Amino acid sequence: MINAQKQTIMPGGPFCVGIGYRILLALRQISHAMDTHSRKLAMDYNITGPQLLCLYIISQNTPTILSRVSKQLSLSSGTVNGIIDRLEAKSLIQRHRDKQDRRKIWLEPTSKGIDVIQNADKLLDQAFAERLAALPESEQNTIARCLDTIVELMALDILPDR
Repeated sequence: MINAQKQTIMPGGPFCVGIGYRILLALRQISHAMDTHSRKLAMDYNITGPQLLCLYIISQNTPTILSRVSKQLSLSSGTVNGIIDRLEAKSLIQRHRDKQDRRKIWLEPTSKGIDVIQNADKLLDQAFAERLAALPESEQNTIARCLDTIVELMALDILPDR
């Protein structure tokens, strides 16, 4: 009788069995939680997570153009344009053509859109928001810096327009 030991082979080498696997798994869990929350937002408030983020970016950089919003969200212009269409249909943003360059379209929040942003704390995942707020500010900053580092490591700022 041959004594065969069952071997577990992890594809990808040492990365997958080390810290890299833990990080990727955590990112997947974060992504799942964000998707779940976005569906809840859509059902309860008629706005999705990506729409809320897009509205927030427009309100913080008003007036702005689609390509800037696209870059900040790391989404293709086509995807952002669809989000902008839906925000406009909900009367949360408005588009204005540039008077000098008719090809350029400026995006601005409407008063209704500003109200949504001002009340956005009610739209956030309250349990997450409360737990994050309970952390010391230094720890909150550390988390933000770590996430910024992950974005840089994944080269998300240089992804081609999809």
